[in-house]
Amino acid sequence: MKIDSPKISVIVPTFNRADKLRACLNSLANQVFKDFEVLVCDDGSIDDTADVVCSFSGRLDILYLYFVIKIIKYIQFFIQFFIQFLNVNFV
Repeated sequence: MKIDSPKISVIVPTFNRADKLRACLNSLANQVFKDFEVLVCDDGSIDDTADVVCSFSGRLDILYLYFVIKIIKYIQFFIQFFIQFLNVNFV
């Protein structure tokens, strides 16, 4: 038994643009051609992007990919900053 995969993959990159993402996904959901999947690639958004994607789960074949690499880099930067700050000798 062969499972058919969609003919087209629509990749939507996003970062803190939930309002624009909603319009994009609405447009995709209203397409006449339906043999496609949507991959939303989120680069660490802190707005309600995830909620927007979830709201379309019944209307689209959608996959939400959340990347936290940028957030991890910021955390590493602040940890290093505070370690250096704490090692400073005060006079």
